[in-house]
Amino acid sequence: MNDATPCACTTLRLSATTLSELRARYHGCLCLQCLHALAHDDTTGSPPSAATNPIDRGLDALTRGAMPLAIGVTLLLCMQWPLRDLVHAGSTQANDLAQWLFALYVALSLRHATRHHAHLTARGDLAALSNPTSAQRSHWRAIGASLCLLLWAAYLLIAGWPEVLQAVRSGERFPETDNPGYFMTHVAMLLLALLATWQGARDLWRALRPRHA
Repeated sequence: MNDATPCACTTLRLSATTLSELRARYHGCLCLQCLHALAHDDTTGSPPSAATNPIDRGLDALTRGAMPLAIGVTLLLCMQWPLRDLVHAGSTQANDLAQWLFALYVALSLRHATRHHAHLTARGDLAALSNPTSAQRSHWRAIGASLCLLLWAAYLLIAGWPEVLQAVRSGERFPETDNPGYFMTHVAMLLLALLATWQGARDLWRALRPRHA
């Protein structure tokens, strides 16, 4: 208490996202070495919890590879006007292709956003932000948020499987234009459900087994 220099932990600066994850996962204090590593990750822009599971690493790589889909969808939608008014052909095909590409993009990006806390959700850190001392409340909110995601995704997966199977078998086409590929929107829905089920299960597992430092 009477040292000339402040406590080492007070010189560290961690982001609100990192602090909320620590409150949800740990009880007690972390060593300075761990805190320094986390502060370094925040400074360099590295994710606060890098994937260690090979499936998570593979899904992260898949998501990064799918990022150009956003550019492709944008270009296809922008091409509708010249295709319709100048070329007089291909505008409906461009629109329908953009639809199922966008569905695939959303299916992949929602899991990525959930993993990195990058979209609106019932996040456990909201309680901690309103009351920074409420680690217990943050922990239970993390459990509740992951459980809600898991139950919704599991229901979507079970209830939607027959419809997806039928659409793929019949090669379902777009109802208004009769263009092929509408079944891919069903495939994207199933992919979203699979990824959300995996992410919900992973989040719930981590929330139920907080690490003690």
